[in-house]
Amino acid sequence: MRQLFLALLAAAFFLALAAEPALAQGSSTWPEFPAVGFERGEGVYLSWLKIVSVWLVFLVWVATTDWANQDAVRHGLPYHRWNAILFFPFLAALMLTWVIPLFAISFPLLLVAYAVPLTLYIRARNRAVESHQTVMTRDHLRFLLAERLKAIGIDISDERAAAREASTSVKLMPGGSDDEIQNKANLELAKRMPAYQETREMLAGAIDQRAEAVLLDYTRQQVGVRFEIDGVWHNGEAMERELGDGILAVMKQIAALNPEERRARQAGQFGAAYGGKEYVCKLLTRGTKTGERAVLQLVDQSIAFERPEDLGMREATKKKLLEVINSPPGMVLFSAQPHQGLTTTIDTVLNSTDRFVRSFIAVEDAQRPERRIDNIEVITFDSQEGQTALDVLPGVARQYPDVIVVRELVDGETVKFLCGQVEENRMVISGIHANDAAEALLRVLMLKIPPATFAPCVLAVVNQRLVRRLCDTCKEAYPPPPQILKQLRIPAGKVESLYRPPQNPEEVCPDCQGIGYRGRTAIFELLVVDDRTREVLAQKPKLDLLRRAARAAGMRTLQEEGLLLVLQGVTSLAELSRVLKNQEGRK
Repeated sequence: MRQLFLALLAAAFFLALAAEPALAQGSSTWPEFPAVGFERGEGVYLSWLKIVSVWLVFLVWVATTDWANQDAVRHGLPYHRWNAILFFPFLAALMLTWVIPLFAISFPLLLVAYAVPLTLYIRARNRAVESHQTVMTRDHLRFLLAERLKAIGIDISDERAAAREASTSVKLMPGGSDDEIQNKANLELAKRMPAYQETREMLAGAIDQRAEAVLLDYTRQQVGVRFEIDGVWHNGEAMERELGDGILAVMKQIAALNPEERRARQAGQFGAAYGGKEYVCKLLTRGTKTGERAVLQLVDQSIAFERPEDLGMREATKKKLLEVINSPPGMVLFSAQPHQGLTTTIDTVLNSTDRFVRSFIAVEDAQRPERRIDNIEVITFDSQEGQTALDVLPGVARQYPDVIVVRELVDGETVKFLCGQVEENRMVISGIHANDAAEALLRVLMLKIPPATFAPCVLAVVNQRLVRRLCDTCKEAYPPPPQILKQLRIPAGKVESLYRPPQNPEEVCPDCQGIGYRGRTAIFELLVVDDRTREVLAQKPKLDLLRRAARAAGMRTLQEEGLLLVLQGVTSLAELSRVLKNQEGRK
């Protein structure tokens, strides 16, 4: 294609010198120019204006057609067909400049033969690519003009754009690549995308609403937006598909992902600084039947809980738990539903233990690094390489630690090994997902561990659930209905008021944005395993029997712990009911 262009380039020079019959003096349709080195008479004459005009159109055609050829190949478009569409009409029009005697007709025809095929190609390729890759749109032309003028020291950004830039102080920091140069390049590419400013605005809005995550659900027509605030999803204002595509492309670029990949699962992260805080933004995308779904988690790096009581654990519960942990050998289990703060609770409890007298070693997945705690050595395995905790535990045991921490139990062989460590007079701290403490014991047995092996080892189980705190600014008191007090087994007259979100607020609360809740706290149940519970676990491991044994052992359930918060006005009955709705069989 390029060789043919060069051949035409040589031919075009002679075609541009196309002779036109001499016209009568003053009758030319083009302005008269003085002759340069020759007299115009009968026969033919040269018009420099016509020569330059055809020459410039030809050069622009060569450049844009070459771009279209490479662009079609890059985006998987049928470049053979588009090369023909762009080439032959212009070639025909160029030949007609020789045949048609009137330049006023042949030159506009040449322009049409150039512009129409190119316009058709641009419209077709813009429909086939992502919104941030479109060309010759208003945003694209504005960006090109601004970049060219900025290169010579002229800033044409209008006051409105400057105000938007000043009001959105979110600073995006690239991540996802081990190569710092590549990260910087990704950020520069993202800044050149049309939706870069809109991405910053979206993040600022999400953080202002205290969102922990943002869900972008792409359909053919639009993008649904939802914000997770204090563990509950709230609907946001839907976006136009073009804007949503641009925002997602910017985030993928900064996170070192492939912006053009819309079907395969991708995961990455980048950083953001806003309001004096730094956030880790974890991006997960995958294709759906209607388009794509993206979840962006916003992790506030400034929030670091240090003690269990910071999470809401009562002092009596904390004291009893630490007594168990400080009396080896044995195993202490932490349990919760997914996304209910299990890792944070383990961190705060470990941070409250005496790590100077006893030696701690934690076994962690290298793909899921945890918070570093002083005086706890970390040994990692790589799940991407097919490794599990069991691959490194024998080496850990040979170091003779006093306490072994395995964040999550995932297979029976690991549990058997840890039970063996308990027999070696060691303390084991681990976690598992479960609805309550009794169920956590059964979840371990479901990993194919013999009950007789596990039952003697377990000392205690902690289970937790997160509940939203009522907004102190707008919560309202109301007299509790007698039937509610009866159901809660609370004597009439003992409680004067309960609290709830405002029912008919006159204006939106500035602290909670009208949600009625602000922040979360945890409720805990602590099961200290006694001989009766071990007997049930070893001989009749059924959920209802284990729950009865746990109550008999003195465990206060999540419901009982939650009711204390309701009576104190920390949360509402409706909220407590919401978080305990999966608790079947609880009394």
